Amino acid sequence: MALQDRTIAFIGGGHITSIIVENLIQSNKMAGRQLVVSDPDPQKLKVLQKKFDVQTTARNLEAVEAAGFVFINVLPQVVQQILNITLELGNRFPIIFGKFHNRIQLDLRISLGQPGTN
Repeated sequence: MALQDRTIAFIGGGHITSIIVENLIQSNKMAGRQLVVSDPDPQKLKVLQKKFDVQTTARNLEAVEAAGFVFINVLPQVVQQILNITLELGNRFPIIFGKFHNRIQLDLRISLGQPGTN
């Protein structure tokens, strides 16, 4: 399935998400309507919706439910909570983690049973 046929959810509406969304739209890889951003800060969501015409929600589960890919761009202390939401849905889509501490990435790969983490 081509990228244009998918929906991408972004958990966390901060700087990294904004850069990725902007590049996807400016490169004509995706339209704003194919992107869903979840964040607890309504001001961040308002700015992203106005600037890029993306779908927005304060509910992470709502963003993830229709996604073909999920980008997790949150602070390290929030990652496990977000990961639990994605696992509730059966881990049926690729999860892409934004940049955060390498030890946390390793811990998450182990908990997901990913190869190369023994």
